[in-house]
This record gives sequence, C-alpha cells and structure tokens, in this order.
Amino acid sequence: MFAADPMNSPAIFNELHTLYGSQGWWPLTLIKTPTKAHFSALHIENGVTYGIPWNKLSTFKTRTYDPYFDIATGAILTQNTAWKNVAQALLNLAHHRLLTASAIAHARPRTIEKYIRPSGYFKQKTRKLKLFAEYIQKKYDGDIRRLLKKDMLVARDELLQLWGIGKETADSILLYAGNQPIFVVDAYTKRLCAHYGVARKEYDDYQKLFMTASHIATRCVRNRATYYQEFHAFIVQWGKHYAA
Repeated sequence: MFAADPMNSPAIFNELHTLYGSQGWWPLTLIKTPTKAHFSALHIENGVTYGIPWNKLSTFKTRTYDPYFDIATGAILTQNTAWKNVAQALLNLAHHRLLTASAIAHARPRTIEKYIRPSGYFKQKTRKLKLFAEYIQKKYDGDIRRLLKKDMLVARDELLQLWGIGKETADSILLYAGNQPIFVVDAYTKRLCAHYGVARKEYDDYQKLFMTASHIATRCVRNRATYYQEFHAFIVQWGKHYAA
C-alpha cells in the first residue's frame, strides 16, 4: 500500500492524500451550516462540519459560540471514545449554547454531564471541561485565543499543568485551534508506525519521527501546521480502514 522505505513520511503523506483527499479537520459544531459556495471542501459527517479553514474560524465566533473553544472541547471529549460519540455530545452542547468558556464555567456539572453523556466517562470529562473553562475564563477572560497566541511550547506547558489535559489533548488544541506546528500522536499514529516495524517508548519519541524526519515539513516551513493537520487526519482515516 505504501512506499517500501520504512517511515518515509513524505511518501506516506502523498499516498494517503491520493487515497483520501483533503480531510478538512478539525470539524466544527455549527448549528447553521455555511454553503459550499463559500467553502469548496465543505462536508458534513456525524452532524459536524468539516472543511472550514483555520483562518476563517473567527468569522463563526459569536457571543454564544466560540469555534476555538469548540475544538478544544472536542479534543477533551474524544479521550477514550469514538469520534461519532463526541460529535453527538458536541451537538448537544451547541444546541444549548454551551460551547464557550464562559458558558461551561458557569454551567452546573449535572447539566454538562447530561449533554456529554454520549462521549462516555461523562463525570470525569465534565470535571475536565469545567476546570479547563474556568481557567480560560479566569486567566484570559474567556478568550482561549489569548492562550493559543503564546509561544507554542509555553502554551503547551500551560495546558499540561491543567488536570485532565495530556500531551495528545494539548497538542490537538494547539494544532487545530491554535494553528501551531506540532504533530499529534494518537493510537492510530502508533499503529501506522507498527505497520512499518517502528516502535518507540514515549509520546515525544513518536512525535519526533514526524516533526524532524519529515522532509515535507522541513521544506514547507510556512505551511507546517496545515501539513501536520492533514497528516494526522490522514492517519486517523487510515486507521479506521486498515488498522482494526
């Protein structure tokens, strides 16, 4: 299926792109879906909208909906569950105007638990969401973009200090909500590496395979974040089809 050279990241990226095409990650929970006339790569799956470029996220921000916080919420809820379950939980939150840091910070835990139940571990994830939202509300006046505009490693360290935010979640938030050039390592990434007989012990070691060994990323410094976004999305798509 792939080039013979083990972990030839550029070749893997190109072949996955040929197989799947642009993935348009991260999906947004939009109550009113824009038209394809404005976004050519737009598509809906599990009720959420793919194909909104990062530089257009701000156009969807309102008093009752924050696309950056939507992405961060999805990154937290997707821990230990399938995305279709997360999508349903996000849609529940969106329909009740609970996709801003302020709304979650002020919501009752039982209310959040009710709406995110489809994502599993709903009590634990409610605590994670509450602590995260309260932090953003208190330190950044509810605007997660102020955190995401910091130096990437500084913002990462800050996220990792919060209870319930691990490396995969923090990197997902930075990459997709902050457009920061950091590669997300998940279970599918490790399966892809295993497919080539490559194994590493630590998260950071897997991450280095894609951040320092990738010639495409090195050549396309200005578009590195977009490259990582697509590559991660490709790997997830591959994992769903070939790594069962």
